Amino acid sequence: MEEKHGWRANEKRIFAHSLTHKGKQYIGLEFSYDKKLTEICQRIGAHWGKHLRVWYLDHNQENLKLILHAFRGEAWVDISRLKKRQVEKIVNQKYHYEVNLTKESEHELDVYMRKMRAKRYSSSTFKTYLSILKRYFTYYKHQKSEQLTDDDLVNYMHDVVLPSGYSEVYQRQLIGALKLFYQYVHGENREFSEVPLVRRSKKLPEVLSKEEVMELFECTNNLKHEFALKLIYGCGLRVGDATRLQQRDIDLDRFVVHIKRGKGRKDRLVPFPKSLKALYLRYLKRYQPKEFVIEGQHGGPYSATSINKIIKRASESAGIKKHATAHTLRHSFATHIISNGGSVYLLKEILGHSSTKTTQIYIHLNEQDINSVENPLDRIMKEAEKGLD
Repeated sequence: MEEKHGWRANEKRIFAHSLTHKGKQYIGLEFSYDKKLTEICQRIGAHWGKHLRVWYLDHNQENLKLILHAFRGEAWVDISRLKKRQVEKIVNQKYHYEVNLTKESEHELDVYMRKMRAKRYSSSTFKTYLSILKRYFTYYKHQKSEQLTDDDLVNYMHDVVLPSGYSEVYQRQLIGALKLFYQYVHGENREFSEVPLVRRSKKLPEVLSKEEVMELFECTNNLKHEFALKLIYGCGLRVGDATRLQQRDIDLDRFVVHIKRGKGRKDRLVPFPKSLKALYLRYLKRYQPKEFVIEGQHGGPYSATSINKIIKRASESAGIKKHATAHTLRHSFATHIISNGGSVYLLKEILGHSSTKTTQIYIHLNEQDINSVENPLDRIMKEAEKGLD
């Protein structure tokens, strides 16, 4: 039987490697999905990291012995990677360097993160800001944060952000993240008045036609995928609203969905489509989710990344050339409401917008209103044809 480094060809294999998260060391366990190995991970107290897609425990000698003992006879644990220092990779390869912070920067960002959590910022906001700041302070790792000036920020935008093709939104997020950093960590109110303001682009969002939405549904692979996409479109949800939704939040008697702590930490009620009830009950019976409406393979909320991958695959199968995401379904829902004569003010409440100015963009996207105006080219062509007659 073929053997390599102690591993037999027919034996299950687990890769153990070092992880660093929030300044703390963990042992990560990575393997192809296996029910028995998953049960062992749960039994020894390992946690599932939904973003890294690995099981993990505190990095210490006792846990290493526990892992080796627990999987003995079930799988071979490859510990060679544990000896290598983990360097956090930048997920977006537009950046040419790795996150490699000084101890001082790690401490400052830990203080920053704690302050943001205490202020009840959403997890998505502080994760985005933290990621942005890690890159910024890695770039200036040989300078102390309090010594960095407006000129350094301008140079970073010129030398890194713009060549990497990042958007105006990213630049505004960078400035916002730094303002909060200096306020929370150094007690300074930095205004960055010397940094040129970034104009907000007024782009119309991508919208699918009603026919394209139906084609998308028809090209989903299974019941869970079909239900997830119909839920997002049928309720006009943000993808975060959909993944956090719990079963108790859907009231089938009143056909309403209670969105709790949505964007801006606001609650709202949205209509639940009557046509979706039968599919929802069928979905519950087959998948039997425990808490969340749409759950991942190992329990817990389904990831936004997975939902967008479903939409991408379905779009490709349907031959849809537009760049479609979960947010495209939300935009399409809103546009179709307006084209059916829906109220902008009611739509504002359903979507959870703070102002009708945001909602009014869907009036501009309404094809029926656009096409109701006679095109001058059509008019002069008709007149020319009459003249020929």
